[in-house]
Amino acid sequence: MAACAYEEPIRSWIIRLKYGGLDAVAPLLAAVLQAAWRLQPEAAPDPVIPVPLHPSRLRQRGFNQALLLAQHLAPVGGIHPDWLHRRVPTRPQVELGGAARRRNPEQAFEASPEVAGQSVWVLDDVMTTGATLQEIARTLKQAGARKVQALVVARRFREAETFGPEGG
Repeated sequence: MAACAYEEPIRSWIIRLKYGGLDAVAPLLAAVLQAAWRLQPEAAPDPVIPVPLHPSRLRQRGFNQALLLAQHLAPVGGIHPDWLHRRVPTRPQVELGGAARRRNPEQAFEASPEVAGQSVWVLDDVMTTGATLQEIARTLKQAGARKVQALVVARRFREAETFGPEGG
């Protein structure tokens, strides 16, 4: 589930949070996310797993924007950053083209045994190709998660998805 399209002003806010270290926008983005999430009939009080950064990227950036958003979201089911680990330091998706983006996150994650039998939400800031979230879902399901749903602030849509085949 995406709260909104990856367009202005949300796009600028996410970039400022992620790359500019402007964590003051995190509560605003979390509020947008929470408002959209509450409108979903399937928005159960399930645990939330923020998409993890590799430890080297975390040291470089100084924070995990998905974890920061989760903390401001305050999900009823709790936040469980320890249930998923990024074991491979993948390249940032923004640096890659479509085919490379789809391959980049393969085998990059490892799930904790605590996910077995759980229905979880995976939280991230932006979804473009969906490759990272698909790989995470595969990893969590393989570890025994009962249900995995994505929760993102914004999603990049292709023009055909946004406007339909006839442009309207």
